[in-house]
Amino acid sequence: MKKKSNYDVIVALAFGERHAEPGISNIDISALVSDQIIKYQRPAILQREIFNILSKEFIPGSKRFNIKNENGGYLDTREVLLRVRKICRANEWNKILLIAHPEHIFRSQKTAEKLGLVCIKLSSPIRYDEKSTQWWTRSKFLYWVREIPVLFYYKLKGWI
Repeated sequence: MKKKSNYDVIVALAFGERHAEPGISNIDISALVSDQIIKYQRPAILQREIFNILSKEFIPGSKRFNIKNENGGYLDTREVLLRVRKICRANEWNKILLIAHPEHIFRSQKTAEKLGLVCIKLSSPIRYDEKSTQWWTRSKFLYWVREIPVLFYYKLKGWI
């Protein structure tokens, strides 16, 4: 019997990556997603790195959507959330449980809300990945070196 949740769909954003593996940050995020799917049996819209981890795990009754760039390139937070919004509208899902790295959750939530998504955020301690190919996801300091100008950029563009 599935438990009642106060959201329609789980949305998980990746944080960094490695060349041949997902990286420890994404493993941590995947564990949060898996727990929510098992507990509430809700569908999940997952960025590629998270999807790839959970595709190896069978969870009965779970419907998952893979958000990826078909050309294999990088998708920024807004591009991911634009795709999430499209899937949510097609399925008449109004409220999302947003799962992201604690440092990334603020911009992710503000961007999602600006796109008209109703968000509940879930964040938990998630490690940084010193071996990430994305330099800004290797440490808190490096993240904020990049995030401060990105926040200004998103604000200037009207995305948050």
